Amino acid sequence: MSALAPPPAPLPARHPREILLVPRRRPVVQVPPRVLPPPPPASRTRFPMPPVAARELTPPPPATATRPAVSVLTTVRNGKRHLMEAAASVLGQRGLTLEYVLVDDGSTDATPALLASLAAADPRVRLLRFDENVGISHAANAGIAACRGRRIARMDADDVMAPDRLVRQLRFFERSRAAAAGSMVDFIDARGRRLHSVHNPTDHAAIEDGLLRGHCTLWHTSSMIDAAALRRVGGYNPGYASAVDVELWLRLAEIGRLANQQEVLQRYRFYGGSVSGQRRIEQAALCEKASRDAATRRGIASRWEGKPPWREADDRDARRRGRLKCGWWALGAGEHATAAWYAKRCLASKPYDVAALKLLRAAMTARRKR
Repeated sequence: MSALAPPPAPLPARHPREILLVPRRRPVVQVPPRVLPPPPPASRTRFPMPPVAARELTPPPPATATRPAVSVLTTVRNGKRHLMEAAASVLGQRGLTLEYVLVDDGSTDATPALLASLAAADPRVRLLRFDENVGISHAANAGIAACRGRRIARMDADDVMAPDRLVRQLRFFERSRAAAAGSMVDFIDARGRRLHSVHNPTDHAAIEDGLLRGHCTLWHTSSMIDAAALRRVGGYNPGYASAVDVELWLRLAEIGRLANQQEVLQRYRFYGGSVSGQRRIEQAALCEKASRDAATRRGIASRWEGKPPWREADDRDARRRGRLKCGWWALGAGEHATAAWYAKRCLASKPYDVAALKLLRAAMTARRKR
């Protein structure tokens, strides 16, 4: 019979104070992740349909046709003066596939004939026409329905694209992953002469804040928009007429980001005959309404900063003030000959005008110093 192993030696007794000093494991507390409130939903209201339907004047592309990288969308009404220059700047873009969707909003001048000549000369042109004027929102929404590209670039019928705008903008757009993105713009006059450059904020928060305050921080004619996001918010709201762009940006900001590219990629034509110039009072009132409606949807106090319309009226004295403004802009941009031209136009309508004489003297002095 084998001997049993001796029992283990008892542990030495420990002082009660030592036992109290032994660290105790703390229980692990599970902290739930912070859940951020969702952004306010964008308006999903189905906007009213136009009183008449648009007619497509060019054959629709076959179902097997390659989808373009970008659809350029232009609405036009009685735009014969600058239409061909604008279209040439679009169709001259290189480095990507595009289609050019033009919507004629019931033009009564030579615009339909010019559009037909564009379509006959270039298969990338697609024409839609309303037989009566339905307004820019309905016309643009008809164009959106026809666009096949994943990105839609906007372009006014009297403006001019930089030669490489689309390829540079598309590259930026894909990097920024924005719902809509614009660029810096050059102001030009009715004759195409440069007046000055406009630089806007580039980050989403500053762009949105500016829009809520009533400032134009994303130029519509320079914009590229994600087609899916644009259709998700319902397109343009016909209730905002001359302020459709501001109202659209504020709705898009509720489902995505806004951005601006720090390059001048668009030339914006500034003159009294434009739609914005003719409807300046209405535009200011609708911008304020869009801002207040957006603040209500966000559950925040209105940030609108009451200010008079930035455009001049259309009476004789207002046109003179507008020429002075263009002259000083041109002088600041180094366009001294243009500044002198505007000063002389002011003096022709009002001889011995002190403000015009001051502008002319500054322009002539600057030219001599060059």
